[in-house]
Amino acid sequence: MEGLPLSRFDEVLDKIKPMMPDLEEIAIIGNAEPFWKDAIFKAFDKIDYIAYRKSCRFWTYTNGTSFGEQTMKEYMKYVKTSCLNFSIDAATPETYVKIRRLDLYETIKENIKRYSSCRTTSQRRRNVAGQHFIRIFNVLSQLNFREMPLMVREAEEMGADVVSFGFVHSAGGAVAAETMALLELTGEDREEYEKCEAEAKRIASQSRVELESNLGLLLKDFRGQNI
Repeated sequence: MEGLPLSRFDEVLDKIKPMMPDLEEIAIIGNAEPFWKDAIFKAFDKIDYIAYRKSCRFWTYTNGTSFGEQTMKEYMKYVKTSCLNFSIDAATPETYVKIRRLDLYETIKENIKRYSSCRTTSQRRRNVAGQHFIRIFNVLSQLNFREMPLMVREAEEMGADVVSFGFVHSAGGAVAAETMALLELTGEDREEYEKCEAEAKRIASQSRVELESNLGLLLKDFRGQNI
């Protein structure tokens, strides 16, 4: 359920509710932060998700800023099996401020560490594995690609299962061409990028965190062509 006005979103939820007994997976994704002002829990209540939590896996993307201790505990009451994708795009507070304009990196890091610890304890108690999967997602650009190796180390410290890399894109033209020109990697960055990528892979091979990238290397030459 992606990026709808609130009235339309409620309409979609009303239509989904009768399907819940047969759904194996549901996702709520879009432009808004799902945990802001408990929006995700209101959606869960509207479709009576908690009644189907054992059979319906849930996943979403979050920036982690609103995923504090109380929100995390509430989330685990609702959801039995899930994948939370934490979109961070940085491995240091300084880079996070450059990209997100907020000094919240350490807060997000602590939120994820707490969630990892809590879900690990919960799963151990039930003698099960993989119920609450954690992925750290980083969009790479000129501002952060040199932090790739550190992103892997940070993901392991946070207790994530996977660290995933993608490349900056214009979101269908939503990002101005002038801005994209400052963010996109070019052919000049290839050698440095490949060194960072190789080091990230080396670190991942020696840790318990899986490195995931299914987009491949997308660079632009000076004519704007993919190479």
